[in-house]
Amino acid sequence: MDELLVGDPAVRPGTIVSSMEGNSSSTACSTYTAPASSTVPASSTAPALKKPQTSPARKEKRKRKREEMPDWFREFSDQQNKILSEMKETQQKAVRVAEDRNSILKSLAAALVKK
Repeated sequence: MDELLVGDPAVRPGTIVSSMEGNSSSTACSTYTAPASSTVPASSTAPALKKPQTSPARKEKRKRKREEMPDWFREFSDQQNKILSEMKETQQKAVRVAEDRNSILKSLAAALVKK
């Protein structure tokens, strides 16, 4: 690949960018050396090294002003609990119906085997 792109002035070697401070370990990679007859000056092809920006200090999380739940949340929670209990009841009924169906099918199969 290096042989194909060696004459192209738009191709720059790969660089490793890291947000970690301190010494960075070197990695093995092929580097591109621009030919001496290149029309683009070497300074414009080299990436500019910038000092990494430090993130602003994080603010502490605000504490709740009240210990009790807000009314809207209490209503929402009650509504969700009601819906959940209705769903559980419906599922229990479905399980009972399936058990009844299975017992009827077992008795039917036993009656057919006896004939």
